[in-house]
Amino acid sequence: MVDRPRVRARWTGTTDTNVRSHPGCTPRSALIRAGFDAARALGDRTVTVLGHPTYYPRFGFERADAHGVTCTLSAGPDEGKMVVSLDGSPIPSGDMAFGKPMADAISAYRPE
Repeated sequence: MVDRPRVRARWTGTTDTNVRSHPGCTPRSALIRAGFDAARALGDRTVTVLGHPTYYPRFGFERADAHGVTCTLSAGPDEGKMVVSLDGSPIPSGDMAFGKPMADAISAYRPE
């Protein structure tokens, strides 16, 4: 196990994209890729997501806890907390942080 220092890093966070798809049309994929492009344009190197654990790995997302990343706000399952490096650089460890509206929504969520 590698002991990596906890550093303050700029991350972009996203949530599950709930967009209806039609045959031959994949708006969710386009939205995620556009989000990656926007994050890169802002200089971000890491993106986090709280989403479905079998959907997001197709975009390179991996379990956050495998990289020392936590999400203390979310009561959801650990396998749904994921991260991806946009440039292949190591993912810094730390706790996912969100803007107030998103943080409030995450804190209020109580899975059944």
